Amino acid sequence: MEKAPLAVCARILMVLLTTSCSPDPDVVVAKGGTLMTECPAQLTSRWISDAGFILTAEYGRRAGEELGNYVRQMAAAGDSVLYVYDIESSRIVILTAELNYVSDFGRRGSGPGELAWQSITGGQQIGVVGEHVAVHDLRAVQLFGSDGSFVAFHPAVAANMSLLSREIVAFAGGEDSLRLIRRQARPDTVYSLEYLVATVDSLTQHAMLHGAQVPVTPQGWRVWTGLPRQARPIGTLHGACAYMQDGGAGPLVRHNAVTGLRDSIYLPTMDVPSVSPAERAHVRAGAQRFNVDMGNLVPTELTRWIDIKVDPDGHIWLRAWMPSWDEVAAVVISPSTGEHITVALPGFPIAFGPPGSFFTVLTDQVTAIRYLARVEAVPPESYEVRQ
Repeated sequence: MEKAPLAVCARILMVLLTTSCSPDPDVVVAKGGTLMTECPAQLTSRWISDAGFILTAEYGRRAGEELGNYVRQMAAAGDSVLYVYDIESSRIVILTAELNYVSDFGRRGSGPGELAWQSITGGQQIGVVGEHVAVHDLRAVQLFGSDGSFVAFHPAVAANMSLLSREIVAFAGGEDSLRLIRRQARPDTVYSLEYLVATVDSLTQHAMLHGAQVPVTPQGWRVWTGLPRQARPIGTLHGACAYMQDGGAGPLVRHNAVTGLRDSIYLPTMDVPSVSPAERAHVRAGAQRFNVDMGNLVPTELTRWIDIKVDPDGHIWLRAWMPSWDEVAAVVISPSTGEHITVALPGFPIAFGPPGSFFTVLTDQVTAIRYLARVEAVPPESYEVRQ
């Protein structure tokens, strides 16, 4: 595919971003975070460029490449292989880093090695853990070999989780023990992030990373997913560390799973508009179809950040809330210094490929077809993050 420059991605966005947030009193605050050897980070990131970004490959718009509408999950294994979870087809598609088809595996079913059909997606449902591919199909986390051969079944991860709460937001670990971050709404109306270590048979470690109260309707319904712009916590894993943020105005918190230490990094403040009457009316009308009275509920915290990733150089990517889903702005933070740069992107990284490239999902504006795209940073002579 011929490389096509994206003018919109060449500019640096500084809109909506002003001063630093107030620190969370429950964590040890250091502007750049305390340097922890278990949380590796380079001084600069090879995945960032002031010169902009270009699309270099795509998959999904040509004949024979059809993917389902729910394709939004993928994971990279090193610099050469990409695993894509086609949820509607209950299969995993294996592509090269240039987005050329290699093979696929998986079939619909309820047994070990089979993938359950699902229409509810969220979090991260596929990840590379060591030499294996981990897939979460709402029933359990299953491990497959790099060739698609079945390895292990982890039902304990999804135990006691309601259907709407089965969100794994990060995978790490290996065949014998998985490390995960699970996001769920708890019975005490707390929206939580939990750090789990799981073997095939049981959870061997379970720690609360973050908890926040969520609104409750007059009928007692929790509306952590339905209330417009209600902040939801986000998190990811890198090395031995978990990175998390409350989705609102709180700081970015780093948790060392080896030592139990935490520190935080200040984020730029985002000024976001309040929920509009039109947004309220839309949600209220939808809730009425299920006989749910939304009353006059308002978010306990407005959404400011909606996704988080860490690139292989250890730099933290946060996707900022924008009025239009098609407009993507990311703040990239150097954990070594706490400084940040804000860039406009064609899509937010879902998986990182070879140095300077990442993979995302885009939508054809004419046909509405969702397809995969490889995005590359235009190589600069040098790069320094700036505040």
